[in-house]
Amino acid sequence: MYEVGDWRVWIFYYEGRLDYCDRVSAPNGRSGEYSDWADSKGDGNPVYLLNTEEALALEEIFDLASQLDDGL
Repeated sequence: MYEVGDWRVWIFYYEGRLDYCDRVSAPNGRSGEYSDWADSKGDGNPVYLLNTEEALALEEIFDLASQLDDGL
């Protein structure tokens, strides 16, 4: 789970790559889960809406965050 501002985002980050968004929770209490946006083939995964530059930037952030977690 990652906090982005007041949002909470559960992203599966596997072997250095963004895999899929499992769920999100907005500051106003609204939330969504993988089954709300993805079909049986995984289409609709919000991670696929990112362009390459955005995905790489997030992967770098998640990699740094996981390194910090490993050090604690």
